[in-house]
Amino acid sequence: FLSFIKRSITIAVVSLILVAAVSCNAQSGSSKAETVSSSQGKPYAADMANTVMTIWKDSMTNGRPAHWTYDQSVVLRGIAGLWKATGEKKYFDYIQKSMDLFVDDKGNIRTYDQKDFNIDNVSCGRNVLLLYNVTGKEKYLKAVQTIRQQLREHPRTNEGGFWHKKV
Repeated sequence: FLSFIKRSITIAVVSLILVAAVSCNAQSGSSKAETVSSSQGKPYAADMANTVMTIWKDSMTNGRPAHWTYDQSVVLRGIAGLWKATGEKKYFDYIQKSMDLFVDDKGNIRTYDQKDFNIDNVSCGRNVLLLYNVTGKEKYLKAVQTIRQQLREHPRTNEGGFWHKKV
């Protein structure tokens, strides 16, 4: 249980720093990820992404089987922002490697169950949509269509918003 808590805290901190560093660049109008830097002049976003890619070489598994999760999607969205800002292929490759652990050649998503109706599970779909838009691979399109189907059927509040998850 303690290792789960440590992992969750680590992912949360890394996610916040990575997304914040990339977001600051977008707000400042910079097209480079080097805008937000440490006192040593090293870009925080790149340092955080490289840390993630070193610690979690295989999709943030940390010694346990990986699952299709919201926290992973947040980290990967930060890395996607860094890839867009720098054009460095290693960031895109990491996103693709991470999502390919889940999306098989037919577009099925391992560990994802549409009938859970958990809105958190939709977040990884943004990474898969990025992969489809860049590669044009049919498997990513099928995976995105599966997630879109969840949204069509997802329970809603009286106001029309999505339930967080089916209870």
